Amino acid sequence: MAILGYYLVLKLDGEIIAESTNVNLKVIAKAMDRTSKVNGVTSEYMPGKVTIGIAGRYLVATNGANWQTLYDYQAAGTDFALSFYRNGVEFFWGSGLLKKLSLRGGSEADLITGTYGIIYTSTTVSITTEGGLEITTEDGQTLIIE
Repeated sequence: MAILGYYLVLKLDGEIIAESTNVNLKVIAKAMDRTSKVNGVTSEYMPGKVTIGIAGRYLVATNGANWQTLYDYQAAGTDFALSFYRNGVEFFWGSGLLKKLSLRGGSEADLITGTYGIIYTSTTVSITTEGGLEITTEDGQTLIIE
């Protein structure tokens, strides 16, 4: 079944641990130890532009005002992947360990957009309420999927 609209899913080793829609871009973590506070601040509602990226060993989300730690992936020794769904088409983004950005539709698992080189540790993924996926790499290159 196709997923309509814009949808973000965070996966760790194939397990969905966080997801959000563009209604409020609410980040929902599925386990309490994956929603630890940063500097005493935890924010579930992040309206507007939300950036999900890597800060050291942590996967974090921020809207520019509030930060939320989603997972300490280095300590767990796991990899993670972001799947951004837009009208049933999945835009897949992996961590620095995966180094791939692919576009998949339906059950197709073939990589059809190729490899965009190394996804640096400072790479961020930005989702806006208007839709679209923006990836900015460490060297300043920006990839935008409208």
